[in-house]
Amino acid sequence: MKEVYDVETMINVFTYCGKDTKTLQESEFIIHRDRNDIDKLYDHLELLTGQIGFNNLSFDGQVIQFILNSKTQFAWMHVDEIIDEIYSFAQKCIQTSNSGGWSEFAEWTLKIPQLDLFKIWHFDNKAKMTSLKWIEYMIDMHSIEEMPIHHSVPVSLEEVVNKIIPYNRHDVNATFEFYKITKGDTELSLYKGVNKIELRKNISAEFGFNAMNFNDVKIGDMINKLSYCKLTGLHKKEIPSSTYVDRNLYFKDCFPEYMNFKTEKFQNFIHILGNTKVDFDKKQEFSIEHNGTTYIIAKGGIHSKDKGRCIIPTDKKNLRDADIGLMWSN
Repeated sequence: MKEVYDVETMINVFTYCGKDTKTLQESEFIIHRDRNDIDKLYDHLELLTGQIGFNNLSFDGQVIQFILNSKTQFAWMHVDEIIDEIYSFAQKCIQTSNSGGWSEFAEWTLKIPQLDLFKIWHFDNKAKMTSLKWIEYMIDMHSIEEMPIHHSVPVSLEEVVNKIIPYNRHDVNATFEFYKITKGDTELSLYKGVNKIELRKNISAEFGFNAMNFNDVKIGDMINKLSYCKLTGLHKKEIPSSTYVDRNLYFKDCFPEYMNFKTEKFQNFIHILGNTKVDFDKKQEFSIEHNGTTYIIAKGGIHSKDKGRCIIPTDKKNLRDADIGLMWSN
């Protein structure tokens, strides 16, 4: 059984809500002084063959693995002590994630396989960092909810049932809707029929590495490495690290041999650019004007610097907006 899930860790309560991906049956568990479902939670977790979440590799899955590892210890502890242990571990996970550290449990050590939509969509990239709340807005959820009570404030069982569980359930439903989009089960034309999960299953089977939580760029990078190893006979561990930086690099070292400019203006520009040493610690930009448009070249690419304008097509003209699609590397 696989389910979409979400957990909430507060100073005096732990809650778990799930939704079966096939039957849509919902589950919920509360660990509180006045209601301790931990044994039922353990029984439920034993039935699962997979869990789907949002940022669950760094948080929810870590907490679940901690609870599974602590089963023997929790058996003789008071419920308040259990909650305190879970809360302390959860805060540690958050601090580790915020500081860019490694999670306590590596993905391959987790007892229940995790599918992380946050990773698949590359929302762990600093430039694309996206919260579940923003996802709710983008997919037109009927409501967008915030945690009604701060995690450091003790709550009664009544507040858990009437406030925390509904919020927990709301996040599960939001994640479930995003899961369907990830599978291509949506009317959104851009994603309809595009099953990112099935694609990753096929890639994992064909190339022999676990790509289930890889973003598209990482998948391409891994396939390129495997192809390179096949051509050169090298093992992937022998490939030079991408973290190596040549501090004596000039921009002309990156110019392709076939590059050629005929006008004196561009020849001079390329000469100046090419003989400039790359400074990896500072921003470097080079501009050139051509036909009334200024173009700026930087380490990240080339961009035009345009003035604001209003374009109104006549009855005999069509106005079309177009862009160039690129595959960027990490």
